[in-house]
Amino acid sequence: MKRSSILIFSFIIISLAGFVFFEGAVVSAVYSATSTTDASLDYIVRLQVTAEVSLSCPANEVNIGTISGISGGAADGTATCTVRTNDLSGYTLKIAASNTPAMVHDDGLTQYFFGDYDDGSDTPDYAWANTAATSTFGFAATSSDVVTAFKNDGAACNTGANISNIHCFRGFKGTTQIDVSSSNTKTTYNGTDTIFRFKAEVGATVGQATGFYHATTTITAHAN
Repeated sequence: MKRSSILIFSFIIISLAGFVFFEGAVVSAVYSATSTTDASLDYIVRLQVTAEVSLSCPANEVNIGTISGISGGAADGTATCTVRTNDLSGYTLKIAASNTPAMVHDDGLTQYFFGDYDDGSDTPDYAWANTAATSTFGFAATSSDVVTAFKNDGAACNTGANISNIHCFRGFKGTTQIDVSSSNTKTTYNGTDTIFRFKAEVGATVGQATGFYHATTTITAHAN
């Protein structure tokens, strides 16, 4: 009986101590003010706005036209993609192809294709140039946020401040992503446009096989 009393008493003491401890913690967390007239507090209300990024492009393909397989020639077309983000660190827009070379025959005839322009060199050419013995495919890009590689000084690319989608063409490098546009601030609500100009050419002495050709590209926008 004596042992039981001691245990009960000890439990009561421990419980009271716990109540005082936790009650004190609760009381100390209260934010209060006392005055003989007006009592006021600066009370902070918080919330978090999360970052989002969106990308929109017209439909899911662009048809750049028709080229004569024997006499050769060039065809090009544009697609405008818009990036919107509220991320204060901005965004980066990239593009990649699903194949090497990027433009292949629709029927899976792997011997017929358009080579990647300039073998996918990281420095674009100021002026598009294709030899009579080759068929090539590439692209240029313009945007207020276009990266330096697609800017020019009137004679060369990857330098200067001029922006023009009739200059600074390059080829794809398979699935390797290529930076196109980038910003270190958020966009406006309406977003920022990037215009891609895709171009293909058949050389005059190639004799390109008839049929439809396509290039599957992946355009990606991500918050920085």
